[in-house]
Amino acid sequence: MESENTAVRGGRGGDQNGGDSFKGINAAAKAVYISKALYNKGFYKIKEQNLTEGIGFLKKALLFNKRNTRARNLLALTYLETGLASDAVTELQLSAEFDPANPDAS
Repeated sequence: MESENTAVRGGRGGDQNGGDSFKGINAAAKAVYISKALYNKGFYKIKEQNLTEGIGFLKKALLFNKRNTRARNLLALTYLETGLASDAVTELQLSAEFDPANPDAS
């Protein structure tokens, strides 16, 4: 299984910084970056109607940043599409809790 950093970089190892593309970035910023990258992968999997893989990427995105409301909202919509309404409601409630001004979660 490939590491999260490798998955985010598209499977290529290394870069000009000796292999660590996150050199000089704090752990919180890395987590947000990885969460966004995993959200993007999930988005495209769902767009391709590969819902199971898309859900997996969105769940991983939330492991890195539980406040990623875009990932939560898309996960909720995907749960609805797969018949998991109670899971969808849970995700929307969490999304609204993290971002009360978010109209998508209300």
